[in-house]
Amino acid sequence: MLKNQTPEAVAVYTIQMLYDIESVLEKAIPKMIKAVSDEVLRAGFETHLAQTTNQKERLEAVFSSYDKKPRKVKVEAIRALITDSKTLLDQLEDEVLIDYVLAASGRAIEHYEMALYRAAIIDAQNLELTDVEELLQKNLEEELVMDGALAIWVENNPPTLYPAKL
Repeated sequence: MLKNQTPEAVAVYTIQMLYDIESVLEKAIPKMIKAVSDEVLRAGFETHLAQTTNQKERLEAVFSSYDKKPRKVKVEAIRALITDSKTLLDQLEDEVLIDYVLAASGRAIEHYEMALYRAAIIDAQNLELTDVEELLQKNLEEELVMDGALAIWVENNPPTLYPAKL
C-alpha cells in the first residue's frame, strides 16, 4: 500500500515505473540491435538506445523536482512484453520475420511507454509542475517518433513481400 495516499505519491509511483521501464530497455535494446539484420531498423534501435539513456537522466531530474531519490518500481508488464517477444523470436530463423517481429514488438513496448508518459504528464499538469511536464513531454515526443518510425518500417516491410525460406 502507498504510504502517502496523495496525488503526488501516485505521480511519483508512475515515475518510478517509468524509471524501471527505461532501465529494463537499456538492457533489452542492445539485444534487439544484435538480432536485427535490416540496417535502417538497426539504426533506429541504436538511436533509441541513446534516447533511452537520456530519458532515464530526465526521469532522474523529475525525481529531483519531486524531492525524491531515483527509485524503481518493478514493472512486470514490460518484462512480459519482452518475454513474449523473445518466445516468438526464439522460434524464428528467417531474418525477414525476425526483423518484422522486432519492429512490431518495439511498437507494443512504445505504446505501453507512451500511455504511462501521458499519465505522468497529466499528473504533472494537475500538480502544476511545469518543469516536470516539460521533461516528460520530451520523453514522450521521442517515444512517439520511434513508434512512428517503427510503424513506417512495418508498413513498408511486410513479411509477405519476401518468399519464405524452405
